[in-house]
Amino acid sequence: MASIGGWGRSVDGVDRRVDTDADGYAPAMTDLPVQLTAQGPPSTVLPPESQSLLDALDEALTGQADSRRTAVAALVAANPRSLAGWRALGDCGRDDIERYAAYRVGYHRGLDALRANGWTGSGYVRWSDSGNRGLLGCMRGL
Repeated sequence: MASIGGWGRSVDGVDRRVDTDADGYAPAMTDLPVQLTAQGPPSTVLPPESQSLLDALDEALTGQADSRRTAVAALVAANPRSLAGWRALGDCGRDDIERYAAYRVGYHRGLDALRANGWTGSGYVRWSDSGNRGLLGCMRGL
């Protein structure tokens, strides 16, 4: 693929330089090299959520059904990067649309967190690593 370059507009409306091929297309994620080891694809582990936040979520989830969602929503509003919080908010949703919206936000925040921790679009993200459970729970909810 010859890198010719061009201009692309990002979602925030800013023009940015983008490397493109002769037909004007940017490389797809599958065009990027995948690093394999003798142990298989690499694993990505997200940092664990703070224990105080997890304790607060547990406490919020033990309340009455009516107040449970309100308490979880307040925690998520105060901690919008908490993937466990988005998963819990999705679990407490009042209808399918509300649940889907919370899981979807958690999923996209989880993808951002994976990329920030070295994930390149391939490899394992395992349930056995506690930091990954918020993202994986959001994916399950979708």
